[in-house]
Amino acid sequence: GCFKDDMRSPRTLPELLFTDRDPSVEKYSKIPIDWKNWNSYMKDLVCRCAKEAKLRNFVYFSIQFYG
Repeated sequence: GCFKDDMRSPRTLPELLFTDRDPSVEKYSKIPIDWKNWNSYMKDLVCRCAKEAKLRNFVYFSIQFYG
């Protein structure tokens, strides 16, 4: 489905699994955003997120802020 996340609590999907955007956070994936190969990077990002969500038995996952 489609929804709008207004960033207020409680959030629709409240748990951050990992991030490729911010190396200063604990959940940084150590995989930098590949701006030159955007399409393959995004496919990989979504697949990594889906895999992590499945490992945690989550029914849903989402990508936010491209990384």
